[in-house]
Amino acid sequence: MDLFIGVAVFAVVLWYAFLYTRRHEAPRIPVLPSKSILGHMPAPGVTIYEWLAKASKQYGPVFGIRILFVNMVTVNTAEAMREFFEARSSIYSGRRAPKMAELAGMSEGVLFQQDPHQLRQGRKFLASGLQPSALKAYQHVLHVHVVHFLDRVLRAPTKILTLVPMLPTGIALEIAYGYRLKDEKDPFVQRARKSVNRFIQATAMSLEDGFIVNWMPLLSYLPSFLPGMSFKTTAAEWDVWSKANAAEGFNTVKQDVANGTARPSLLQRALEDQKGTYDEYLLMRTATQVYSGGSDTTTSALKTFVLAMTLYPEAQAKAQAEIDHHMANKGAGRLPNYASDRDDLPYVHALVREVMRWHMPAPMTTRTATEDNVYKGYLVKKGTTLVVNMWSILHDEDVFPDHEVFRPERWLDGTLLAKFDADPLDVAFGFGRRVCPGKYLAIDMLFTAIVSTLTVFDIRKAKDTAGNDIVPKEEYTNRAIVAPLPFPCVVTARSDAAKQLVDNAMSAIA
Repeated sequence: MDLFIGVAVFAVVLWYAFLYTRRHEAPRIPVLPSKSILGHMPAPGVTIYEWLAKASKQYGPVFGIRILFVNMVTVNTAEAMREFFEARSSIYSGRRAPKMAELAGMSEGVLFQQDPHQLRQGRKFLASGLQPSALKAYQHVLHVHVVHFLDRVLRAPTKILTLVPMLPTGIALEIAYGYRLKDEKDPFVQRARKSVNRFIQATAMSLEDGFIVNWMPLLSYLPSFLPGMSFKTTAAEWDVWSKANAAEGFNTVKQDVANGTARPSLLQRALEDQKGTYDEYLLMRTATQVYSGGSDTTTSALKTFVLAMTLYPEAQAKAQAEIDHHMANKGAGRLPNYASDRDDLPYVHALVREVMRWHMPAPMTTRTATEDNVYKGYLVKKGTTLVVNMWSILHDEDVFPDHEVFRPERWLDGTLLAKFDADPLDVAFGFGRRVCPGKYLAIDMLFTAIVSTLTVFDIRKAKDTAGNDIVPKEEYTNRAIVAPLPFPCVVTARSDAAKQLVDNAMSAIA
């Protein structure tokens, strides 16, 4: 009896202590009202990032939402994002993997790394090859892969959208592993694409395209034999497969280093580091993220470029006129590239910016608070997930009244860049300590691929049987990395001289 009374008294004391603490701590960021059991799911046909951007006009740049059993704080303006993720980067640099990605072993490496030491080591490894000064060593790699891409499109112009992924995947594989892909049937490429597609599905922020366990994490603790638990079997299979895939690539490079036959790559340089700077398991898992975290974003941007050129032929014509004039004066007989020609091609540079603004590859990302923090009088508890809505910055109607239109001219006079914090080549790659480590490689690759494609090809609308233009729809997937759904277009070489330019480039790298 005395024990019972003691336990009861102790429980009452704890309860009052909890109430006292709650009464004297700052209020939480308000969560928007919702009558639906699903929480704040947008209506069918409306993406969550569009819905959040619209809601921010009514409720302010920072507010809370709930999707099923997950509460989140959303951040929707550049000012708020820089306050959270740059001014307070030591607090908001965490990134928790979605539950499905965690179960499937995708939280290892650097992308969702929680340990500060491991994160620093992983980012140092990536910076050794992906920072601007280090990228100079890989300029030939970019050139070779772009030339092969142009040659493939010349041979199969109707397959341009299926050929696009080979370009960023091939570059990522060679930079990470020193591996030169052979063709679209290359088994290493097939495994890389499989890895990327699984990552996109595991991290999807929609109930339709993703896994419900991301929004009901408690499901992961239920027995596998119960109905609806098939995701656990899928996660286990993916985990085993991804570990084996990562180990194969890593062990191949390690053996080549030991034999003295390793080709230049990020892994080769790290493994030959005599100081033993890096943990080998971290290297193995991080190397795979060079392509799983980066190649599909560039693939998305390049497909968006093809869609934009199909829908906006006047933008294509202006870019080609600028390229032709510049190359006739400074680059006759060669293909243009980022390193040599970007400063002389302002319209092309503006076009690249507009590609990244119009339909950015990753409209949202997430961060996690690593400790309690007060933001403008509101408490953000440790472990809170913050949804970073970059799409809302690049489609802010106060900055871009015609935000739905693809218009590179908006960037030419520098007014937008000077007046607003809305540079797509900055915003699209994130903020603070978690800024994308492959940013400079992506910009270089994107510019070089676009300017070279415009030099060689015309991209036009397809025709129906009656000879009328088929106008593609702007339809995109709804996952963590978005991309245009397949659409018709016609790709043709601009001239015999353009074909010869590619033939000469192929001969030079043979």
